[in-house]
Amino acid sequence: MPWLNVVDPTWLWNAVEGFKTVFCLENHADKGGLSDEISRIFSQSNEKAPVLSVMAVEGFAQSGQVDETLKAYHLYSDSIAARIQADFGGNKN
Repeated sequence: MPWLNVVDPTWLWNAVEGFKTVFCLENHADKGGLSDEISRIFSQSNEKAPVLSVMAVEGFAQSGQVDETLKAYHLYSDSIAARIQADFGGNKN
């Protein structure tokens, strides 16, 4: 995505066609970014939208090394995988 808050609605609908859930990973706050734009596009349509699951920094980010910060906000690979599995009820299929 070249921009976090500019998404072509036609492209988005084509990209998510057939999916029940869309996961959006933000490496910053969950306000004003890609997830807000996806949500806006979904809400303005008569189409049945997939569930939007957002993983982002909540509140104000702490300072520190990138790996420390990602772990603190559960935005590293193991926690992302666990979140996706939890959203699917623990089913790995």
